[in-house]
Amino acid sequence: GLLKAGDFDWKAMFAGGVRWFHSGGIFAALSPTTPEVIIEGMKAAKAAGAVCSFDLNFREKLWKISGGADRAVETVARIVENVDVLVGNEEDLQKGLGIPGPEVAAKSKLDPSAFFGMIDQVVKKHPKVKIVATTLREVHSTNRHSWSAVAWIDGKTHVAPTAELDVLDRVGGGDGFASGFFYGLLAGEEPEEAVKLGWAHGALLTTFPGDTTMATVEQVRAFAKRVPSFLLDRAATEAPSVHLFDEPQFSPQDGYIGFMLDFFRKLRAEGRLVFVCLHPTATYHLEILNEIAERFL
Repeated sequence: GLLKAGDFDWKAMFAGGVRWFHSGGIFAALSPTTPEVIIEGMKAAKAAGAVCSFDLNFREKLWKISGGADRAVETVARIVENVDVLVGNEEDLQKGLGIPGPEVAAKSKLDPSAFFGMIDQVVKKHPKVKIVATTLREVHSTNRHSWSAVAWIDGKTHVAPTAELDVLDRVGGGDGFASGFFYGLLAGEEPEEAVKLGWAHGALLTTFPGDTTMATVEQVRAFAKRVPSFLLDRAATEAPSVHLFDEPQFSPQDGYIGFMLDFFRKLRAEGRLVFVCLHPTATYHLEILNEIAERFL
């Protein structure tokens, strides 16, 4: 929260080229000076030819400390004047942009009609915005979520499929969507494919511990193109009896091996059936696979 405009030499930072500049509502709400850093950075990035994006990520408690609802709307409006791509759900649009709620009530949390019903007001208030996107999530239990994503891109709407996820850690799913979506746009993918890449990356990220991705680009693309049919159908129970781990990212440095083995042990104790698909590329991979097979499967 101590950062202020003038702290960064944006021209020097962008001298080697810049394609995308991103920030979000949490950083904007940290202090009276952080929004000025965002605005200054965005103006410099746009001058250098970059796309600017902003995740509204509205946090009411933070804005109460930073001046309240009125200041939030005024501040976000100044930031969004420089934004091409906006990320946020209906609540973010209402509280962050000061836009009235949708006239059409959503039938469920996976129904995109309420979100799309607010786009006209968003674009009317902020005509420079070309894209508005968000995730759709219905939480059935801590570890069972229905997951989708939607985007309005240059006047056209796009909706990703709905996947039924076995969630390990939900933190970071939204950021995973945004980064995958941005990647798709930067890579020159068609809008619908970019939305699916974001949706796929966000879904995969919820299967990893913490909010840092362990998915490769190849895995994200594979998920986006070939969604297994069992992910599209609701499970018969809230606690699946079969668990499939496809090429878990085992690294001896990050502690993930121990985490996964503990998880396998827990599943085994509950009488679950565990499948692991592992493609060994090192000797220790074979040792891990042998231990898993002997002790947990």
